[in-house]
Amino acid sequence: MPDGTLKSEVTNNSKPIINAFNLDNAELKSVLTEQGGNLSDWNKMSYSTGGSKGIDVHCYYNSKTGQTYYGIDDNSKLGGRYLQTTPPAKQ
Repeated sequence: MPDGTLKSEVTNNSKPIINAFNLDNAELKSVLTEQGGNLSDWNKMSYSTGGSKGIDVHCYYNSKTGQTYYGIDDNSKLGGRYLQTTPPAKQ
């Protein structure tokens, strides 16, 4: 969408790929906790348009609050290459 958020079609059809509790990025874990809910309520989600030339979109979603987080480590993968929309967090 023009404001940088994802359409509901994308967020509604995304699949969880990792629970935030299991992330290695301490800064991201802290930010997600600050956003609300328990860390275990957040998942890194993936939506694919399909095929080798398709796009995979990743974001973080809180299953309890319905909130989508776009700040750190949201990205898209086009044909096997990641296109960062934000700089990677410093470790």
